[in-house]
Amino acid sequence: MYTLRLEDGSVVSGLLVSKTPEEIVLKGEDALNRTFEADEVEDMKKQTISIMPADLQKLMTPEELIDVVEYMTTLKKKG
Repeated sequence: MYTLRLEDGSVVSGLLVSKTPEEIVLKGEDALNRTFEADEVEDMKKQTISIMPADLQKLMTPEELIDVVEYMTTLKKKG
């Protein structure tokens, strides 16, 4: 999760999709990618807090938790 402070004073947060010398792309909570020109970004900070809600496992059944873990193992990069 990253937070950008833009020249106009606005602040946006999201998952970093890509970063080049020309632009930064973040995926917001709405799952939409937003592109920002690098020269309009005053500050970019990586957040230390996870976007995963705290204690989420306490709200899940054992079967749901197993399903999530099994799904996450499919996301590993091969190679």
